[in-house]
Amino acid sequence: MKEILLISCFLLANCVGLHAQFRSPEIDKVKEISLLKSNRYQVETILLDYKLESTDDSAHTQRFSTDNFTIEVIYSSGTCSGDSDIWAVREWTAIGIEISPDEPISVESVGVDLSKLQKEREYEDQPSSYVFYDKNLGFAVHINKKEISKIVLFGSSKSKSPVCDSENAKKFVSSKGWFVSSQLEERQAIRESSPFIIDLVLSVNEFTFSDPEKDVSITTKAYDTDDDVLIYRYTVTGGKIIGQGPNVTWSLKGLQPGIYQITAGVDDGCGLCARTMTKVVTIK
Repeated sequence: MKEILLISCFLLANCVGLHAQFRSPEIDKVKEISLLKSNRYQVETILLDYKLESTDDSAHTQRFSTDNFTIEVIYSSGTCSGDSDIWAVREWTAIGIEISPDEPISVESVGVDLSKLQKEREYEDQPSSYVFYDKNLGFAVHINKKEISKIVLFGSSKSKSPVCDSENAKKFVSSKGWFVSSQLEERQAIRESSPFIIDLVLSVNEFTFSDPEKDVSITTKAYDTDDDVLIYRYTVTGGKIIGQGPNVTWSLKGLQPGIYQITAGVDDGCGLCARTMTKVVTIK
């Protein structure tokens, strides 16, 4: 399952004793999305006032943004073949919502009663990293050093929707644990203080071959717990990067039809030891 943050009074108030004191009008409309029912058109209509950053047809995801959050909606592949496919629902049916804050949020600022949730350690080499979750409610929150790094909304295990006929899907629904396919000693964080990419925003994700200019504006959002000076590094499978830093241009001029990748990473002095992020642009 992919995981990120949602802090909505409407949603948390329905989580058996969870009460969020943090409110954000930016994500108020997200509560209107009905997981395992809403389709892509309905989601786009609900989030009409938000900026649609990208649609990844191969991964079945859409990314929206506000001034302070990134909202990622995960959809069913329709074939139960995707990494996030737990429920056998129609293609482009919303199966998860992930919302990331630009910066981590303290538990105190949200007011979530963690005692109502099950608890599981996330990384063997990060004693302060935990996942608090309730599968029956379709809710999970990731916490590291008393800060919320992400919250996940997903289909409830009590849903009447059919489950995909895969070992991973069946394990996730039937198991009480969060990590159903890995043991704690197998889960290692890259480096506790490593910077990481929060978001990689592309102004365009598709061109036609006849387009004279094929320039993509790239905005990279990164987070570093140590507030180090970051060097932004990009690799592409075609074209060239123009500029430096978090805002650059990716020129695909002269390339043939195909799918081209861009990977962004940040270096705080340890090399590219942190998590990277990859996006694609298609030339038809």
